[in-house]
Amino acid sequence: LGDVYKRQATNNVSIDSLHIESLDQNSGCAAQIVGAVQDFTVKNIVSTNSRCGVLLDSAIANDPSGIIANSSFRTYQSAITINSGATASDITIKNNILLGQGTQYGVYNMDTGSNPDLDYNCYYNWSANTSGCAAGSHAVAADPQLAAPAPATPAQFALTASSPCLGAGVNIAGVSDDYAGKSRR
Repeated sequence: LGDVYKRQATNNVSIDSLHIESLDQNSGCAAQIVGAVQDFTVKNIVSTNSRCGVLLDSAIANDPSGIIANSSFRTYQSAITINSGATASDITIKNNILLGQGTQYGVYNMDTGSNPDLDYNCYYNWSANTSGCAAGSHAVAADPQLAAPAPATPAQFALTASSPCLGAGVNIAGVSDDYAGKSRR
């Protein structure tokens, strides 16, 4: 199931409340945003076993106002990748659980000219939490204590009562719930 979702030359794209699973770690990214896209929201995504969670690719520019929030990624390479053809400076990445497999990065920014608004995410089991950008001063780098140690279903991504990620987020306008419909920040 490589590149499960693609969108080109459009505005106001919303990818919301999906569980995307790939059985092959080389199959691609769960969500890929390509081309002249403006004003996009990626929220409440649960992605398991893919090469990357979200890939922002080529020509995402002209103040895209992108938001990636309240999502959980368990991936092999990077949870979120911003390719060098994209513009990172107007992209917000907050309130996500970025669960790795011991390799690569939670957020991989290849756009050397700008950085995303990146903070309030929970990183676990990466060789480095980020590359090409800073994780933010409110980032949590700890085991998120999910309902299952190797989650495969949306319910298994639920945080346990002792999770260091509980209450570690921030309010984001237009994003107030999680995959299960629970109020989140």
